[in-house]
Amino acid sequence: MPVITQVRAKREASYEFDRSSDYKMFIDWALAYVLHYCGIEAEYRMTF
Repeated sequence: MPVITQVRAKREASYEFDRSSDYKMFIDWALAYVLHYCGIEAEYRMTF
């Protein structure tokens, strides 16, 4: 379970990146998929 804690923390931190919204959206989608694959319900926060 420590991996899930780290993924959640990285996902939260990704909103503060000084990058384009497309980059942030990709990171959000990728990390939400990781959580979903681990059996954790995760909705995408960033959409088009």
